[in-house]
Parts: sequence; structure tokens; C-alpha cells
Amino acid sequence: MKLHPRTQIVSKAQSELVHFMLTLEQKHGLTYGELVKILSLRVADLAKYMIRDERHPDSDKRGDED
Repeated sequence: MKLHPRTQIVSKAQSELVHFMLTLEQKHGLTYGELVKILSLRVADLAKYMIRDERHPDSDKRGDED
């Protein structure tokens, strides 16, 4: 089976993200809940822009505007 060229890149990035999050956890004494909150807020922010692009690809309208 031939893997997509980006598969290894994504895998390496995922590994780096896990390492970075563990470093943050130790550096700031964060709980798992606090780490999840930080990650969730970032994911929600990214999703906001994805929804905007899906609904209004050639516009500056917000995602919830019609």
C-alpha cells in the first residue's frame, strides 16, 4: 500500500504537538482538564474560520451571516 506523501508529515506534527502539550503541562502545572480546555478553544477558533469559508468562500461575511 502506498501512503499519501503528507501522512508522514502529519504523523511527525502530531508527535511534536503531543510533546509540546506535555511540556506545557509540566511547565505551568496544568491539569488535563485545563489542557483540554486550551485545545478545545483553539479547535473552536479554527472551526469558526472553516465554517466561514464553507458558507461564504468569496466574502468577508461571518459564518453565521446570510
